[in-house]
Amino acid sequence: MENIYQMFPIDRGQQKWRTRLESAVLDYCARHNTSPEDAVDSISDFLRGAPAPDDRLTQAELRHRIRNEMQLLISSMRQRRRAATSKKNAGCDACIGQVVALADLNGALDCEAPGQRVDLAALCARVAADIRKALQLDDKIRFEIEAEPILVPAESARNVVLILNEALINAIKHAFGDDGGTVQVRLVRTSLHEAKLTVTDDGCGSPTSSDGGSGGSLVAALAAQIDARIDRVMTSTGFRLSCTFPVD
Repeated sequence: MENIYQMFPIDRGQQKWRTRLESAVLDYCARHNTSPEDAVDSISDFLRGAPAPDDRLTQAELRHRIRNEMQLLISSMRQRRRAATSKKNAGCDACIGQVVALADLNGALDCEAPGQRVDLAALCARVAADIRKALQLDDKIRFEIEAEPILVPAESARNVVLILNEALINAIKHAFGDDGGTVQVRLVRTSLHEAKLTVTDDGCGSPTSSDGGSGGSLVAALAAQIDARIDRVMTSTGFRLSCTFPVD
């Protein structure tokens, strides 16, 4: 077998892998009564002609794999969050929320029909619940969800839930003191062709709750991609962000 590997130099760390590969090739030769050289040629031809790994998976299987990878990413970021300063925690929270929102969207796409639509009300409720769980929020911060069932394309759902995530994380970071407070999430169809997502907190508000900062820029970019309008209002009791977006 040595001549087969002459053009593939290996280091010591690869020795175990090479031994296992060699054993597999020799086993193939014994079962198919062929030479190692011919076996390697056959395997190489098969791999070159085979579809890409992702092409052999259904969309549901790919989404399942992606969700698992996202869960690992969330766990990793939570570990970093525990070891980080409070300032860095805010960035970790925003990233965790984004991954949670995308993971939940993948979970909502449970069929492979082209042009699939997502129940945005159920998705928003799920994202809010999973952000609470991921950030391990206590009962001092409460989420209240009121949402009408609205079916939207997956692309629109993605942007809306990412905007929801930014609004929730912003409230968690800036709105409340030690006593906590309530974030109200409301999703309604305002006309035949429009719907509105509103996120309102009863906290103290802050300049960071307005247009400035990377969060505000991200919300503006996400809204522009789906022709949505963003309104931010400081109320007498807190802060409100509204996203009005087109629906069919």
